Amino acid sequence: RRGFIVNEGTITANFDGGDILFRNGTGGTLVNNGSLNSVNGGSIRIENLQGNLGNVTVGAESSFIINGGNYVINDPITINGDNSDFILGGSWQNTGGITLTNGSLTIGGETFLSELGTITRTGGTVNLAGTLNLEGGTLTLDNNTGPWRVNDGIIRNGTFAGSGLGTLSFAGQRDNRLDNMTINGNLILNETNSTFQIDNGLTLNGTVTMITRSGISYVGNETITGTGTIAFDATNTSRKEIEATEHDTTLTIGSNITLTGGRARLIGSLFFGRRGSLVNEGSIVADGGQIQIATTGGTFRNEGSGSTSEINGGTIVINNPAP
Repeated sequence: RRGFIVNEGTITANFDGGDILFRNGTGGTLVNNGSLNSVNGGSIRIENLQGNLGNVTVGAESSFIINGGNYVINDPITINGDNSDFILGGSWQNTGGITLTNGSLTIGGETFLSELGTITRTGGTVNLAGTLNLEGGTLTLDNNTGPWRVNDGIIRNGTFAGSGLGTLSFAGQRDNRLDNMTINGNLILNETNSTFQIDNGLTLNGTVTMITRSGISYVGNETITGTGTIAFDATNTSRKEIEATEHDTTLTIGSNITLTGGRARLIGSLFFGRRGSLVNEGSIVADGGQIQIATTGGTFRNEGSGSTSEINGGTIVINNPAP
């Protein structure tokens, strides 16, 4: 039978390995009018939370996980314990504020910029593992917020503005996606297999730095516009690639975009192995290493003011120039 739990007291998972699970196997829900605490290595998992989240404590070595529901973070929450995890799933909005001084906060589920609320970080890690719809607005990260890490997450329909420590980095999840985005800041691919997909165009006015074995992929026919730079770290021997997710599609590099560095392949096959073509209206500069172009059977051509050049011992190899 479908059941509902309304908590007006205190529920605490308070020992290492102690797991309290509020299941949704029969369509039931949890409503919390009291306190929920995971401390001393304990874990609370909620499959379907409705209404207000209420009072929550997340202690060191402990986790608090909401997998689904439709709820409001109505009270202030502080995450400050070593290896503490607070994971948000489902549909939610934050009116009470979240403070992260240690541990990790995972922004999952689906939310909108207008519902994101105040997130204050002085330490720890913020992971984006869900869908954040900016609704045409701007996500701003700076020295006060610190960096965010996209880990199987999507940011869409707006602008990212980053300065100082306020960067976006990407984990090794090939479904990371920037959808209809303008980037006025720095993006970093510095984990093994770091990657993100471009969908519905990308305006790049900052710098994407590809350090490790990493990739940028594009969905369908895409264009990168703006005044920014994609920098391939030639000192790191791992492959850095730009590649297609679908056969016989084309990526166009806009007239004020620069691709520079070495140990890179355009269009490569590191993660998807699809045949794609590249049209360059910008500048491709092999600096200190080799850049290979059109390695999957597609074609390459410069158009307009597009150019290729070699400096500091760099080389460019074009495998299939278009006639």
